[in-house]
Amino acid sequence: MNMRQTLHIFGKDVRYLWREICLVLALDAMFAWIETHSPDPWWAEMLLTAAAGYLVARLIHAEAIPGDRQFWITRPYRWKSLLGAKLLFVLVFVNLPILIAQLLILMVNGFSPVSNLPGLLWSQVLMIIVVSIPIAALAAVTSGIVAFIFPALILLAIGFGSLEMIWFLHLRQVLEWPVQVGWVRDSVAVVLLVATALSVLYIQYRKRGTLLSRSLALGGAALGVAVYVYMPWSLAFAVQSRLSKQSFDGSSLQIGLDPNVMKFLPRPMLKHVEVDLSIAVSRVPDGVDLEADALAVSFQGANGRTWKSGGYDLSTPNTNSRGRGVIIVHGAGLMDLSFFNEERAKPLNVQGSLYLTVFGNPRSRTVLLRETPTNVMDGLQCYTDIFGEVLCRSALRWPGLVVDVKVGGTDTKSFTRFISYSPFPADMHFNPIETGRALVSTQSSREVTFIAKEPLAHFRLDFQVRGVKLAEFAAAAK
Repeated sequence: MNMRQTLHIFGKDVRYLWREICLVLALDAMFAWIETHSPDPWWAEMLLTAAAGYLVARLIHAEAIPGDRQFWITRPYRWKSLLGAKLLFVLVFVNLPILIAQLLILMVNGFSPVSNLPGLLWSQVLMIIVVSIPIAALAAVTSGIVAFIFPALILLAIGFGSLEMIWFLHLRQVLEWPVQVGWVRDSVAVVLLVATALSVLYIQYRKRGTLLSRSLALGGAALGVAVYVYMPWSLAFAVQSRLSKQSFDGSSLQIGLDPNVMKFLPRPMLKHVEVDLSIAVSRVPDGVDLEADALAVSFQGANGRTWKSGGYDLSTPNTNSRGRGVIIVHGAGLMDLSFFNEERAKPLNVQGSLYLTVFGNPRSRTVLLRETPTNVMDGLQCYTDIFGEVLCRSALRWPGLVVDVKVGGTDTKSFTRFISYSPFPADMHFNPIETGRALVSTQSSREVTFIAKEPLAHFRLDFQVRGVKLAEFAAAAK
């Protein structure tokens, strides 16, 4: 790559796109101001995203790749210098202003920029590989801004339309995953997206093979969607278990399905059966804090017909009660009505897997909360709203901790039922501050105790019950 030529192209693009640059910089400034003064600044993020995408597309189209009559083809441009100039432009006029805006937002809200620098940089990496590079790849296979906007709108329509169709057809399990391991599926999708986009950019700038690039883009998009939809979350939990901070031997634990609590409620009008299951985990050692992450169950008949719980059914169990050495986990889901009607009187084999996490290293702190944010622990700032409810906020992502709160003699409440086990220091959001709310009031006392514990080990327990007849546990149809 000829650096002198790269800087020459960069300077030419700056002069050519100075109006668009001013627009993006103005929106960056407005975004930073609104984020520190407005409780719901989503529209500023949408405007900034659209403007940044438009700038990237205009940048690529300054030397459009498709076709053979462009003036720039006659110039002695090296493809590495041309591509390098485009990437430098994106870093300087798209990502750097957003990084500065996020730094200002954190500083205004009392967060340390130095301690959050790894998360800030990772957030920018995500924006480059998930937003800027795919937009540049799409622009590279189109000849102008009109040709770019049309497929972009089609992709957006397909994306939002697919989401609506999934919900309309009651196929929520396609997208609903246990939030704890959703980062695994997202990471796989990002890797495929980036690999496809970089391949398209390489082919376009190295060989100008537009037909091949478009075919590759379509194939990569189809593969990414297929992986995202059909990747089982059991695989994600297997990945998560390998990333455990500590090892835990669950062989001494006993797990079983409690038939006294099992219930099936047919709803013919809705064409499904509500399933309620209760799982008991016993012989839990003293001092071990277990939480259920997900539950997968299958019912199999003698003829081989099987119903399996999907990504939504039973995947978010409740830990109902605890005793000495015992936890009771409750799961609910929807069973196919036709399977229930055909197999209800026949003995079935029930197989299941319960995914569990061991939490530990608890720490607590009691503070006197006001409406002004107070540093509590682990980067959390907590305060009360005008109604006395407790809120906490953190920089770049919610920390990988379960945070409980207790006011006086009230029951302990959590800010979030489930947390992400992602090992990465930030999520991809323009707004660098994430806020959580606990359903507890400080009307009686402003002295609040915060308890935090971290996930240490992830493992799975399997169970099996033979000869279960659904009819014996069926309630009257509604």
